[in-house]
Amino acid sequence: MGMTMLSHLRLPTVKGNALGGAFRNTFINSAGPASSSRKLLVFSGRLTKPSAGLNSPTRSIPSSPSPSSSVSLLCHSPRTTSTVTTYPTKTYPTTTYRATTHKSATTLTSRVRIATMSSTTAAATAAPFLSLVESSKRAAAYLAVDLHFPSTPGTSSSPLIIGIGSGSTVIYVVERILQLPPTLLSSCIFVPTGYQSRQLIREGNLRLGDIDSHSRLDVSFDGADEVDPSLNLIKGGGACLFQEKLVAIKADKFVAVADYRKVSESLGTCFLQGIPIEVVPPAVSYVVEGLRKLGLVDVTLRLGGAAKAGPVVTDNGNFILDARVPAGGVGSSEKVEALARAMKSLVGVVEHGIFCSGDKKPVVAYFGMEDGTVFTREA
Repeated sequence: MGMTMLSHLRLPTVKGNALGGAFRNTFINSAGPASSSRKLLVFSGRLTKPSAGLNSPTRSIPSSPSPSSSVSLLCHSPRTTSTVTTYPTKTYPTTTYRATTHKSATTLTSRVRIATMSSTTAAATAAPFLSLVESSKRAAAYLAVDLHFPSTPGTSSSPLIIGIGSGSTVIYVVERILQLPPTLLSSCIFVPTGYQSRQLIREGNLRLGDIDSHSRLDVSFDGADEVDPSLNLIKGGGACLFQEKLVAIKADKFVAVADYRKVSESLGTCFLQGIPIEVVPPAVSYVVEGLRKLGLVDVTLRLGGAAKAGPVVTDNGNFILDARVPAGGVGSSEKVEALARAMKSLVGVVEHGIFCSGDKKPVVAYFGMEDGTVFTREA
């Protein structure tokens, strides 16, 4: 695998538990088709004490700092060595690194923002130590926000409408959003997909909106339970699939963020709990029989477990069925879409957890990997 050492850039001020410790952040070179997705490691090294004058969150980092107090930037690709040019800008009250990657006739410009904090702010917001997997999930979430959150504020008459989904990685999505400029956030309305995301929005003192009040969203960030190479995915492990799909369909852009366990070659081979299907209670027995006729196996009514006697009840007052796929998975996109249509045609099915071209699938998915890097799949 080819690897090229790039120019040195000094890190912005970072406080809390990370100071003086190992630092690792990742950036995705997303040029090219999903079959040739590549990882681009941007920062890897050990934090050093920054020189005076870098504490201001609006100050650009010098373009030629001393190599003695910097970290190296590395890039690698399985098939080619990329030419990467980096330079700092000052578009947000965070330091912005802009990387332009050239591959053949394709030029991709992406932004990576590393937040800078004053010592007071850092002391109040210092995060606990994260495992390598959690750190990579955070990096994936941060990257998704950095590349896809609108940079131009909305107006009082036309605010930005942002969808916030559910899942453990979405926590880091909201964490990154809260680091954006107040002038940008004050022009946004945030629409949740369920109870968890509603609480995240409220706890972040963000402006809460209702899905039924907005026919269009600018972008939606959500997790995933399984994603195949064509960006078909399964959602609904948290029983929020109807509202998650409604928010995704209304969004101009749907961005998925997950961890390495959700990377799949065929739907149904990783998320072994089965495809979630939201069903009106009186139709459960009929739908169970219909799903079995479609070739799905181990169709079960999801129960509430020790915390609740009886079945799980969704935010819409319905039940959830979990239907497993036979060994080998669903297969091609054509088979995924055919199965999705067949399930939806059953009377009593409110919605199923397959997101595909028949309704909405993400434009890109970011995964925090087990080794601490970030992997991307895109359409």
